Amino acid sequence: MRPLRVVYLAAGSGTRWCGACVHSIEVVRALRTIGVDAILVPAYLPLSVDESGWPATPIFFGGVSVLLEHYVPLFRHMPAWLDRLWDNRWVLGWLGRLSPVTDPSGLGPLTLSMLAGEEGRQAKELQKLLRFLEQKIRPDIVHLSTGLLVGVARTVHGRLGVPVVATLAGEDNFLEALPEPYRTQGRLLAAERLRELPALVALSSFYRQRVVDYFGLAAKQVWVIPPGVTVNAENCDPNGITHATAGRCELRIGFLGRICREKGFALLADALLLMARGGGDPSLQVFVAGRVEPTFRPQFLRLQRQLRRAGWDFRYLGPLSSTAKEEFFGSVDVLVLPSSLPEAKAVTAIEAVIRGLPVIAPAQGATLEIVGRTGIGELYWPNTAQRLAEVLRRWCGQAASRHVPRADALQPAQQLLACSGSLGQSEEDASTAQTCLRASVVKPRSAQATTPQAIACARKDRPPESQSPMPVPLAAAYYRAERMARQTLALYQRLLAPDAYGLR
Repeated sequence: MRPLRVVYLAAGSGTRWCGACVHSIEVVRALRTIGVDAILVPAYLPLSVDESGWPATPIFFGGVSVLLEHYVPLFRHMPAWLDRLWDNRWVLGWLGRLSPVTDPSGLGPLTLSMLAGEEGRQAKELQKLLRFLEQKIRPDIVHLSTGLLVGVARTVHGRLGVPVVATLAGEDNFLEALPEPYRTQGRLLAAERLRELPALVALSSFYRQRVVDYFGLAAKQVWVIPPGVTVNAENCDPNGITHATAGRCELRIGFLGRICREKGFALLADALLLMARGGGDPSLQVFVAGRVEPTFRPQFLRLQRQLRRAGWDFRYLGPLSSTAKEEFFGSVDVLVLPSSLPEAKAVTAIEAVIRGLPVIAPAQGATLEIVGRTGIGELYWPNTAQRLAEVLRRWCGQAASRHVPRADALQPAQQLLACSGSLGQSEEDASTAQTCLRASVVKPRSAQATTPQAIACARKDRPPESQSPMPVPLAAAYYRAERMARQTLALYQRLLAPDAYGLR
C-alpha cells in the first residue's frame, strides 16, 4: 500500500527570502519526514528549495503565461510546448525581481480571472495542471499554499474526486490593496470559492478570526495549524540563549524580511534615528537582510544614508541563502520585526524564537501569540517609532541577562504535549493529551481568537487588575516542524475518513 500522496501547490516568489515560501517548503519537508509522499509543485514563480532528492516538477500558471494569456487572447490558444520558451525557471526568476508582479495595485483584473478558475482567462493553464495531476501524480489530497489559488479547487475536485485544502495567510491584505471595484469583487469571489472547500488552514488564532469575519466563513471550517520550522539541535537552546550571542556584551540588532513599508523597516530606521538624537549609543551594529521592494528602494537608500550619518554601524546583507540565514541568526542578539500590519503567520519570528533569539515586535497578529506565549523577546504597543526607540534603549542598556526569557515562560518539553492542539481551540480541545504526537487534532469548535484581555495584557493598556494572562504558555519547541506535520496529517486523515464531508 503506497503512502498518502499530497500535492502541495505553492505560490512562488522567485526570491531567496519569502516567509510564505519558507512555510511551503517546511510543510512539504516535514510531511516527507513522517512518511507522507508530499510533492511540492510551484505556481507563478520558482521557490528556492535547498533540498536534493525532491521530485522535480514543472512550474504551473507560470508568471509570463498568466500575464500573456490575460492581456493577449492569442496566447490562450498557443500550444503548451511554445509556452515552455518563456515559462522556464531563468525567465521566471528574472520576472520575480520586477515590482508589477507582486504589487496588488495593478493586478485587479488578473486577480479576478485567477479566482474564477475554469471561467477565467487562464483556463489553459488549469488544464495543464489537471493533466499533470491525472497522468503523473494521482494525489490523494491537493493542498493550496494560499487562498488566492482557490480558483483551481472546483475543477480539481470535480475531475480527480479528491479533497482540496487551502492555507490562508495574508489574502485580506492583498485584496484590500486592489483598487475598486476589484477589491469588493475579489473578496466576494474568493469567499464563494473558499466556502466550497471542506477545510481551510489558518496559521494563527488571530488570522482564523480575521478570515472568518472577512470572508464570512463558518468557524468550524477553519483549522489553526501554526507554522513549524526545522532547526538543527546545535542551533536550538532550551534556555533561550543562542550559542553565538551568549555572553556577548554589545548588542547587535537584526531585521530580516521583505524591506518595504508594510514590514516596518522605515519605522525601525526612525526609531534608531530617535535613539541617536536622544543620546543613545549609535556605535551598535544593525544588520538588515532581505529583498528590497523596487518601489521602496529610493526610501531605503535615503534611510540607509541617514543611519550611517547618525553614526550607526549599518550593514545591509541583501537576500540570504539558507546557510547565510543561519549565520545571520547566530550573529545578532535581538531580532526587531516592527510590521505595520498584523502578521498572519510571522514565520521569521518563529525561526528566531525556536533558536532562542529574542524578538521585539508589536503586540498584534501572530507575533502576539508567538512572543507572548514563549516569552522569548518583548512585545510593545503602540507601534510607533517613539515606543520602539524606548524599548531598544532599554535593551541596549541591559546586561547579558537580557537574552534569557522569563523563567516562568519556558516550559519543559513534555508539557507542550498537553497544549499542542491548534492555537485558539477551546480549552477542552487544547488540553487533549499528546495531541500532536498522536496526529489526532480535535476539530476546533469555535473561532475564538486571542482574547481582548490577553491583547490588553501584552499591550499594557489596561490597569493591572483587569489584565488576564496569555493562554497556555508554550515552549519554543512547540514550533518544531514535526508538530506542524502531525497536525497537518491529522487534518488530511479527517478529510479522507469515510464520513468526512461526504467526500468518500
